[in-house]
Amino acid sequence: MQKKKRDPIYFQEGMKKYGVEFKRLFHIRLNYFMDMLTDLLGIFSFDVIEFDKYAKRLGYREDKDGSLSNWVEAKYGKEAKQLMDKILNS
Repeated sequence: MQKKKRDPIYFQEGMKKYGVEFKRLFHIRLNYFMDMLTDLLGIFSFDVIEFDKYAKRLGYREDKDGSLSNWVEAKYGKEAKQLMDKILNS
């Protein structure tokens, strides 16, 4: 079954939709993890590589913690993991 293609959401819309909850759960602003598509086109695009670097500064280790998703859930809880899933699938 083929996934239905979605229109991209723009930066302001994404920040309005996810920004407050992200800050509440992760204690850091979401805009720190926007990638080049955001800068170039204004499209809301989460930079998972930058978030991975941030997580490593907080102690995340793939060999010890498994996936980044597992680490997010262990450190911040199920609600944070669900938010990350929404952001990554938007």
